[in-house]
Amino acid sequence: MEARLRLLKVRGQAMEQNWSAARCHYVVYFTAMYCDEDVAPQEQAAFEALVRRVPCIRELSDETIENFKKRTQWACDAGLLDEELERALSGLNADTVTGLSIYANCADIIRADRKIRSSEVRFMDKVSKALGIPEMQRALIEKVMDAKNRH
Repeated sequence: MEARLRLLKVRGQAMEQNWSAARCHYVVYFTAMYCDEDVAPQEQAAFEALVRRVPCIRELSDETIENFKKRTQWACDAGLLDEELERALSGLNADTVTGLSIYANCADIIRADRKIRSSEVRFMDKVSKALGIPEMQRALIEKVMDAKNRH
């Protein structure tokens, strides 16, 4: 991790001390879209629609959202997306309802292309564990998102 932190500083991308809730949400949703490393057009569209719909992100300026996009894409290109996801998940102060909403949003993005890959299952496992989503609620959310994206 120390070497990666140095890499971030060398490239002029020193890590900020605190992330806003909006940035945490953005990184989690970006990772949902990218976790299989094959971003389908449907996943991209679901992600972009979500960014416009989530209250804490929607209220930001276009410039701030573009900044999030550039920083997150840079981390992705640098092979640091897992670290960014860990940081984002640990930075979310999600109550039960917010946690369920975040999980459902991720499930929606992943299911947009109607394919579930093993990397996407691992991603959802990580998110559910970090947010404390019980298995029964997780299964229900996934069933609803499967039905939503079937049509």
